[in-house]
Amino acid sequence: MKTHLTISVTGDSPQVAKGVIQTPNHPNLPATGNSRSLPLALAGVLMVSLIILKASKRHAWWVLCLCFALSGPKPVNAAELIDINHTQVSTWDVIPAMPTPQFNPFWPTNNGFMGPTPDNSFLTTNVNQPVDLTAKYGRPPVTDTFKSLGVTLTIWQVSVFAGGRYQAKRVFTDTKSTDVQAFVYRFSFDFKYTPTTPGTYFLQYTTNTPISLGDPTLVATSISRLMVKQPTTTLSIQAPPVVFPSTGSPANQATAQITPIDATDQIKWVPGPNVNVEHTTGASIGFRGQTTQSINWDPNRPGLPAKLNATAGKVSAQHDFHIGGLAAVNTSLDALDRAPLRHTTQGLQATAAQLPAGRWQYDWLLIPTKKVGNVLQVDTSKQVAMKNFSGVNNASGFVDDLTDNAVAFELLPTGNLVDTLMQATSAGTAYVLQLQLTMVDRQQLYTLTSNFAGITVAKPQQPLALHVDQKADWTFTRLQLFDETPVAPNSPITVTLRDDHKPADWTLSVSLASTPSKKDFPFALLIGNAQQVDYDHPAAVIRTGKANLNAEPIDLRLKPTQEATTSLAKHWHADIVWTVAQKIDANGL
Repeated sequence: MKTHLTISVTGDSPQVAKGVIQTPNHPNLPATGNSRSLPLALAGVLMVSLIILKASKRHAWWVLCLCFALSGPKPVNAAELIDINHTQVSTWDVIPAMPTPQFNPFWPTNNGFMGPTPDNSFLTTNVNQPVDLTAKYGRPPVTDTFKSLGVTLTIWQVSVFAGGRYQAKRVFTDTKSTDVQAFVYRFSFDFKYTPTTPGTYFLQYTTNTPISLGDPTLVATSISRLMVKQPTTTLSIQAPPVVFPSTGSPANQATAQITPIDATDQIKWVPGPNVNVEHTTGASIGFRGQTTQSINWDPNRPGLPAKLNATAGKVSAQHDFHIGGLAAVNTSLDALDRAPLRHTTQGLQATAAQLPAGRWQYDWLLIPTKKVGNVLQVDTSKQVAMKNFSGVNNASGFVDDLTDNAVAFELLPTGNLVDTLMQATSAGTAYVLQLQLTMVDRQQLYTLTSNFAGITVAKPQQPLALHVDQKADWTFTRLQLFDETPVAPNSPITVTLRDDHKPADWTLSVSLASTPSKKDFPFALLIGNAQQVDYDHPAAVIRTGKANLNAEPIDLRLKPTQEATTSLAKHWHADIVWTVAQKIDANGL
């Protein structure tokens, strides 16, 4: 492998004798302003603060006004109209008549309505479906005094007004009359009604025929109720695709979308395993996902699968979602060599939007597994924080804006974490990941927890691998060139060597790539305290070992040669080549 070297030179050529250090000029300091300007600056800051404060109050006032403007009676869908009694109706646009006794054939002077005329009954029909509301009337022989009989049907529809009380508005009235023949004592009046909107209706029959010879009181039935339903044709569920087990957090909301929107079928909810619901009926419910010991081994599934079912009349719908938001990791060291792995949850941002703003602490945990029969189970008693390993970035921390990206960790191909994960994967007891988040707001503790998700890292297909920084930069001053002063790179150069042979036995060497002449690259490469690579000594063995070399910095410095002291060039480029060799015992071939 190669590392590209870039050398830059700053400053002018020194005008002193070789070996004499020239004192650098004092830097020009930026102006700090006159102390008399401080009161003026403070006054400006105070004015801006007052302006902002005033604007904030004005803004708050308009927001308050807007809240008052938007608050008020909310319409109640027919599907949400409770099963009411007529005593709950506070306003009638046409007052019903006072009911009179029902016809009694054993009372010689009694007139009245008789069954099956609806009387304190409960009728049900559908929208646009005609309802047979036939009225029956009877009289005893001794009241054979009137020649005609008229019966009126009045229907009210119940609606809601501000305050949550109900009002009844007359929507239908019809009168039917018949001639009364002698010796006829039973009468039938054929009424039909076709409701066009769903909801609750009341109906009453009345007649002006006197009850008896001496009583001219209006004859009226009791109030009867008619429930008009609108069958549901389609049903769907709107709910989050990912939910997190939590404490202190509000429940996730699931809403049923129905057509037509005024359908009156009761919506019923049936949660799947590991799902709790706040109630089982209604257009909208709160639900939560439960924490389980199950492990998600699927890298394409953000959490543990769950479902929520709803029914309305004869139609049903199912919402499939995931609990925990964490997919599994299935990678290899070869893939990590090409690019570090960045991994996180899904759905955190939407979840955080339901919670107060605050500072969240996050920690990624590693939990070992153990085999129980043919199944791997988590061993939470031995869990460890990922931050305790090397070769991982962003394993824990604090974040004010909670998103999936903000808490993502990065797994590197070097360090003891990847070694630990590879060993566990090879042994068949891979580790498990979990993310834990906590936040305190106004003495209220909020927690979010991901599901358990497996992490497997396969060993490399190439048993011998070397990783070095691809670029290295040096900066020299003219004085350092003139004095031939060795200089370290601007950033440390790290080397990682992995040897999966059994036994491992490697040798690492470095050489300076060939260039036309020393003048083109007037430097020597110093390795440690004793080794030097230049055009006279093109290569050197810098390390041997029988164990892996994990992200260890190498002491490399560049030393200007005599040719650099007279050069006016400001930039040089070169490549150094790293070579690793594996010693294999002849008996193992």
